[in-house]
Amino acid sequence: MRAFPGVLAKLPTRTHPYVLSEEQEVWLREVFPVTENRKIVKAMGVSYPTLHRIAHQMGLKKDEEWMRAIRRQSCEEHKRMNRHVKFLLLSGQKPDRCTNLRLRPYTKRQIDIRCRALKRGYLLDEDASEGSAGRYAIYYDGETKRSEKFERTCQLHGLIIKKEL
Repeated sequence: MRAFPGVLAKLPTRTHPYVLSEEQEVWLREVFPVTENRKIVKAMGVSYPTLHRIAHQMGLKKDEEWMRAIRRQSCEEHKRMNRHVKFLLLSGQKPDRCTNLRLRPYTKRQIDIRCRALKRGYLLDEDASEGSAGRYAIYYDGETKRSEKFERTCQLHGLIIKKEL
């Protein structure tokens, strides 16, 4: 993006004091459809509402193809960030940024398996915090009626079988 030509002229008595010169209008028509608003605002030295008012008065709109590409890029970035935050939460670490992404305590299948584990005599750690990996652990002791098939099913659904200490 080339630099904004000149400085915006201000009219002292008007409600909307900015007036664009011919060269500045040409620049804005060329740049507005395919450039992020934050870059245009910085180049022009105006606020967002002022930019939107001027663009509306000139009948400018963002390019549809460019907007699709920006949305796709934004979506990919959010997916990548959410995967990172989920990994941190699962590993018991605190996320490095504020987020409202929360892990569901258990899937429906995990809830069913945990109930079956209790019936079989396995032990569950009810005190494990929501972000810790310990909440997915199922423990056994000498009196537990163990089943190789059941334990494989547990592992398949993300639950961990451990010997009680």
